[in-house]
Amino acid sequence: MPRISIRRKLAAALVLPVAMLVVVTVVEVVQAAHEAARAEAQTELAAAAIGPAGIITALQDERTWAGVELIGQEDVVGVPVSGYEDTRALSDEAIDAFRDEIAGRTRRVADAYRPALEGLEELARIRSDIDAEPGVRDLSKIEFVGEVYARYASLLQPFFAGTSRVALEIDDPELRQGAELADTVDREVEALTLLLNETVSLAT
Repeated sequence: MPRISIRRKLAAALVLPVAMLVVVTVVEVVQAAHEAARAEAQTELAAAAIGPAGIITALQDERTWAGVELIGQEDVVGVPVSGYEDTRALSDEAIDAFRDEIAGRTRRVADAYRPALEGLEELARIRSDIDAEPGVRDLSKIEFVGEVYARYASLLQPFFAGTSRVALEIDDPELRQGAELADTVDREVEALTLLLNETVSLAT
């Protein structure tokens, strides 16, 4: 019977432990990759949930300017952005930026905001109706302003719905809480704006 060298015995003895170590290492690397991918996906969802804030703010500013200009109060009421050209340009920039952002997101994010983006087709008609509104700019336009506010609100609601849908898919508690907080703030600002417009309409 041939003798087996000590080196071969040692190598044979190490085969199983080394193989196990390799297996364990591979498993841990795969798990780490999955965790990294999951974290990235969660971060993407959180970023997507906050993304529409730019559009929401821009459209609110555009609506506010139209509201004060139509009733002839643009020199009395301080607004964040003034002028049809500037407010509309900022809205268009925010919309283009969000479309580009969504194009790089996952399908479920794109699906969440698709109704909102498709609804923006109405924006051109709203602007056209504002530009075509005849007569002097005074409080006699308050009813028309109310209609304008309602139409802009209809554009914004699908963005709130999309954000809520995306936020529900975030598993990370802190990221989800941040997304939900941003959504709540946006909704409250919109609700207060509409309430203020309604109050002014009733008072005139």
